[in-house]
Amino acid sequence: MTRARTIDGRFLSRVLESVETSLLVVDEAGEVVFANGTAEDLVGYSPELLTDTSVGELFAAQHDDPMATVRETAQLTGRTVRLVHRDGNPVSTRLEVGTTEHEGTRYFTLSFVDSGPVASQELTGTKELLRGVFEESNDGLLVVDPETDRILDCNGRASNLLGLGRDELLSRPSSDVLPHDPESLVKFAETGRQVTCELGCCTDSDDRPTVEITLSLLSLEQHRRVLVHLRDITERREREARLRRRSEAMDAASDGIAILDEDLELVYVNQAHADVYGYESPSVLIGESWERLYSADEAKRFRWEVLPTVHEEGTWRGDATGQRVDGSKFSQVVSISQVDDGGYICVVHDVSDQRRQSKRLELLNEASRELSRATTKAAVARVGTETAQQLLRTDIVCVRLFDEGTQSLEPVAMTEAASELVESRVAFDLKSTLAGRSYRSGEPVVDRLDPNDPFRETPLWGSFHLPLGDYGTLTVLLDVEENLSETDIHLAKSLAETVTAEFDRAEREQELRESEKTVRQQRDRLTSLNRVNELLQDLIRELIEAPTREELEGRLCERLAETDRYQGAWLAETDVTGDWRVLKASAGLTEEYRTLVEHLPLEQVDDGVVTRAVETGEFSVSRTYRTNGNDTANAAVIKDAEVKSTAAVPLRYGDRLYGVLVLKADAPDAFEAEVESGLAVLGDTVGFAIHAVENRQLLLSDEVVELEFEVTDERCLAVAVSAELDCYAAIEQAVLTRNGDHLCYLQVDGTDPEAAATATADAPAVAECRIVDEDDDGCLLEVLKTESGAEAMMDAGATIRTATADEGVGTLVVEAPPSADIREVVDRYTARNPESSLVAKREVDRSARTTASVRDRLDERLTEKQQSALTAAYYGGYYDWPRGSTAEELAESLDVASATLHQHLRKAERKLLAAILED
Repeated sequence: MTRARTIDGRFLSRVLESVETSLLVVDEAGEVVFANGTAEDLVGYSPELLTDTSVGELFAAQHDDPMATVRETAQLTGRTVRLVHRDGNPVSTRLEVGTTEHEGTRYFTLSFVDSGPVASQELTGTKELLRGVFEESNDGLLVVDPETDRILDCNGRASNLLGLGRDELLSRPSSDVLPHDPESLVKFAETGRQVTCELGCCTDSDDRPTVEITLSLLSLEQHRRVLVHLRDITERREREARLRRRSEAMDAASDGIAILDEDLELVYVNQAHADVYGYESPSVLIGESWERLYSADEAKRFRWEVLPTVHEEGTWRGDATGQRVDGSKFSQVVSISQVDDGGYICVVHDVSDQRRQSKRLELLNEASRELSRATTKAAVARVGTETAQQLLRTDIVCVRLFDEGTQSLEPVAMTEAASELVESRVAFDLKSTLAGRSYRSGEPVVDRLDPNDPFRETPLWGSFHLPLGDYGTLTVLLDVEENLSETDIHLAKSLAETVTAEFDRAEREQELRESEKTVRQQRDRLTSLNRVNELLQDLIRELIEAPTREELEGRLCERLAETDRYQGAWLAETDVTGDWRVLKASAGLTEEYRTLVEHLPLEQVDDGVVTRAVETGEFSVSRTYRTNGNDTANAAVIKDAEVKSTAAVPLRYGDRLYGVLVLKADAPDAFEAEVESGLAVLGDTVGFAIHAVENRQLLLSDEVVELEFEVTDERCLAVAVSAELDCYAAIEQAVLTRNGDHLCYLQVDGTDPEAAATATADAPAVAECRIVDEDDDGCLLEVLKTESGAEAMMDAGATIRTATADEGVGTLVVEAPPSADIREVVDRYTARNPESSLVAKREVDRSARTTASVRDRLDERLTEKQQSALTAAYYGGYYDWPRGSTAEELAESLDVASATLHQHLRKAERKLLAAILED
């Protein structure tokens, strides 16, 4: 059979097997393409034997052309025909025919209903046999004399259906009981017409059954009689109505509903289901695999995880990702239930918009929390700008506040794209006229530009302006192809209302901070800090000039201990193994306290104040109260107690903790909040000074100690990449980012660039990697690392000069000043890279590069036009902020085009940087 017949057979076998009527489907040639199980009861052939046979084999010989009978019956409401049972006996039945088309082919649906006695048949046989058949029939039977309009006979089933006793039925005219007059009954019986209606005299109650009436003509003793068959079809009609209502409900449902067969092929799809996947009509999907609506991975998950659950529990509900006809993905909630025939009912609800909306509401809620923490109007404006950018998915956003002095809206917060736009187009003002209209009216203003407008700006932007109360406006620029939905506008209004409320709050808080009480408190704090600041300023000046770290640390402790504010000072630092060692430098300590510090674990000294500073990296204080010769850490109930305090000040620079400064004092206010900020500044300054001293020794020394390491540890980036690809790798340059990460450039030769990028991305501590240049032999990669060996060298006062590797064996050259602790440098590097060894140590002279040599090198590289452009830009204030001259003004002065000027400047700037940075 063809595929169309296979699909129809599967569908009909599920839907029609339960139908009590015998059904056959034949094509125009009379070939049977489908038969239900009930047909076997009628003609004795199974559906398998009937399929692909000619329907003519089932009709009796009196039907010369069975297909002609079928086509004629299709034009009528039905007729009585004679079939031949498999055992050879004739079968009289009523035939109804319907037609349909599938893929251009016409099909006939034959419905056979047992119609009882054959039309015009002479009743023969014994009276006893006839009466037995008559009385025991499941259908109601009436014998009507059309000439006298009388009911001549009836069985008990007819009495039950009509709600009348036998005697009453036989005494009443047939036209009182039946819906047609006698002449009509005869006419209908002659044509074999079937009549179905609700009889008005069925019962005395309101529950009247629906009765199907079939009429046949009988000949009894030369008189015509009409045999009336009455069949109660109330339950069938109710079932059909329920199915019809259910189908209508499924068709009208807002959720997508589909019915699948056991092979996951779609046999029913409502319009909502087609719409959610982007198909114009459900018919496109009928007969297709359900899995085409999902990606391969999602379909695999359904087969191996979801459907087994459905088989066990009968149903499953969960999240999934659908795939529309255009290939786009969307979030959905799916409910799958298994039906008795092995198929499935699938209900799909598209939740992509709902989840997208939920995320945007979460963003708005998070923005509200962040706005509530902003302490100034500028901070509120910045958060509002960033939130609008994410909320409306656009790059150009600006918040402007009204300036009473200039009587204009002044930008206070802009996205990066907005700043670039204003900077590149000086005359552009982010649609200030429309923003002013929104500010004055207090209503949002939406400007949607017509792309066909000949006076439009280039590039083309629409705009959306929201008032922020009396404070200013929020402006969003939109590409002409971008549209704001009602949801977008509603969320933007909510954000604007929140920003306005937070402006009110920030303004009130600022007024409170500027109140007289706040000013007095600040004045008191400043007075208390003056004494400390004078000391700290003197210390800072001295420490910056210290030639060595030892001298810096010693001078720090001595100067602090000399004051009447502190009784002693000492430093705790780590050794090369990372263990803390105390008393690196000290002054003013008693022998008793010094002994205590030297012998006790650090966490037990002064109630663990030093340990807390090390662990938190923050200023820490411990106070002990002495009364009657007893020490206690709790003075809540102690009056007139002597206070002894110990403060631990971290000495930091960047992420590195160089040590902890410990100060002893007995003044109650020695370490109050006012003093704490000053000591924190001192700690940062000392950390910076230590860092500067260590690096100054390396930078200013004409002689350096050069250490060469052989490295096979794959935590070294060059080693890892060269070992993976059996190639050559070298780190060209490395810089430290604001976040403390390490940005380096890795040259890889002898391998494919994509392979080099993949191997680099998989190397330890690599966060990001991209190809910036490539040639026939290799490529240059930009690599962002979260940690680096350069960090360990910087901590020891050294720097990495070169780092190369060939086929997994690396060579690392490190420079250190002569005063550096070489053992510490070696230990720090090998501690991080254990599979490394020092193979050479050399003292070398480092040639100095003078300004003149750089200038000579630059003069050789720059063309005359590039020198002119660079000089004009520098002296014209192009590199100042705000700029003294724009690029257009410089180009006009040099009598060149603006694009030409930018080209000269870019080339000159690159050559200038190359002269400084390249070896």
